[in-house]
Amino acid sequence: MPRTPRAASGEVAKKPVTIRLTESEYQQIAEKKGALSFSEFFRRAGLEQTIPIVPSRPTIPEVNRQTYIELGHIGNNLNQQTQACHVALQQGQDLDIDWQPLEALSTLVKQVRLEVAGIEPIEATDDELD
Repeated sequence: MPRTPRAASGEVAKKPVTIRLTESEYQQIAEKKGALSFSEFFRRAGLEQTIPIVPSRPTIPEVNRQTYIELGHIGNNLNQQTQACHVALQQGQDLDIDWQPLEALSTLVKQVRLEVAGIEPIEATDDELD
C-alpha cells in the first residue's frame, strides 16, 4: 500500500499539483534535490523550509547490478559446499580438503561483489579481530 504523505502538522497531503518542466530544468532540479523526492523538494522550496543537502544514491550500471547478483549466488553456493563439508567431517567422513583455497575464493567473491557495486569495504582493525 502506498505511503500517505503527511505535512509536518500531521495533516494528510491530498491536494495534487502538476507542473511541467523543460528537460534542462528537470535535470537541474534532479541534481539539487539529492535523495529527496520531487514532491518533498518542491514542498520545502515552496514553503521556504530548509532543504537538506542529501546526496543522491549513485546509479549502478545494469551490468554491475547483474554481476553483483550472480556473485551473490556464487557466494551462496560456496557457503553451501563448505557447510556440506563441515557436516560430512562431523559425521566422521574422511575428506581430504585444503580449506585455504576455498576460504580465499570466498573472500575474493565477497571483495569483488563489493567493488562491482561501488561499495568501499570496511577493514577491521587488529583490535576488532580479537
